[in-house]
Amino acid sequence: MKKALVFIFLLAVLSLAAVAVIFERFPESEAAKFIDPWCRSYYMEIRNRVIKADKEKVKRPSIERKNAHVVSSVSSPKVFKEVPTNKIERVEVERPLLKDAKWYTNRRVGMKDIKENTVICCVWNINDATSFELLKNAQRIADGFRGKKLVVFASHRGGESALVKKFLKKEDITIPCCEGAGHSNEPKGVKNGSVLYMIDKSGKLKYYGRNDKALIVKLVDILSGAK
Repeated sequence: MKKALVFIFLLAVLSLAAVAVIFERFPESEAAKFIDPWCRSYYMEIRNRVIKADKEKVKRPSIERKNAHVVSSVSSPKVFKEVPTNKIERVEVERPLLKDAKWYTNRRVGMKDIKENTVICCVWNINDATSFELLKNAQRIADGFRGKKLVVFASHRGGESALVKKFLKKEDITIPCCEGAGHSNEPKGVKNGSVLYMIDKSGKLKYYGRNDKALIVKLVDILSGAK
């Protein structure tokens, strides 16, 4: 029995190693395409957790020396809590302007679009499997409200990656997607993880969270002129 358990454990480790090699070294291979539907989301989630754990190990010593009494308030996307929009901080951060950003799609968003329309931005990361559904929800909202005074775009956070463009094409995401840039009134809370936020044409934050249904309710109110 013990030998069987050891064998199963080793087989699982070897399988995971094989999946990692295929996705990391041969992302366009037939093997990657074959196992993608079953393995990709699980593998990317595990990969993201490992990367996050490594980063925390590097940061922890310096943080503990400087702020031993401070407990980190950064939450994981899985335990994300929505915060009333009037309590979300806004902050100027160093990031590329929309006109200067790297765009993964042919379609782009400019400052003129932002000033004249309600804007929904999906902040996501290719290494965060939990953000993929947010991106798909943003695409569905854009399709469902086509022709309205609305701009929907995605902002990838995590650095330029060749995988991003391939993922967008594979998942048929056609909304504009850039690297790092966001709305000029973007809330500070986006650094805590993947999120959807909505800002009306007057520049006021109207939604911040991960519940697309709640966002749509507020969007309908905005587009119908309800106050």
